[in-house]
Amino acid sequence: VEQGGRCEDWLETISQNGPGAQAGLSAYPADFNSPEAWQREDERRDSLFYERPRFVHHVDGAARKIITKLHSELLPPGAEILDFMASWDSHLPENAGVNMLVVLGLNREELAANRCADEAIIQDINELPRLPFSKNSFDAVICTVSVEYMTRPDEVFAEIARVLRPGGVVIITFSNR
Repeated sequence: VEQGGRCEDWLETISQNGPGAQAGLSAYPADFNSPEAWQREDERRDSLFYERPRFVHHVDGAARKIITKLHSELLPPGAEILDFMASWDSHLPENAGVNMLVVLGLNREELAANRCADEAIIQDINELPRLPFSKNSFDAVICTVSVEYMTRPDEVFAEIARVLRPGGVVIITFSNR
């Protein structure tokens, strides 16, 4: 049974409780520019894991409420939004006033169940980090509790910058799991 994580202010945790992430672990390389830094224990294609839908919440109810509140405060009214590494819930508030939501993820059934989505695109960004959109396509880009699964983050974030309109918003949330 999957259980969600809890929502914490990691900047506060790191600054109050010692050196935090910058201390590193002796078993893991600290050089994020080396190829080994992005290797995973299981290097099989992500699409194999996502062949079947998993309609689960990856964080608990309290964290989901905080994420939804964050979206309501930071997303501009009438925005055209890309939810990348998406699933069946984009954590948008009711009556979000969104003009368009494009969800990009790995499972067709999960994306089809996303009640806010106007368009769904199946793509594994770890295999193909190039986003299939024109430059300046979105007012906002969101990624909820998935960024930690990226294997090519430099390429993906360059793509986010390319598809984001000037003055746009990027909201990336993650759990402590």
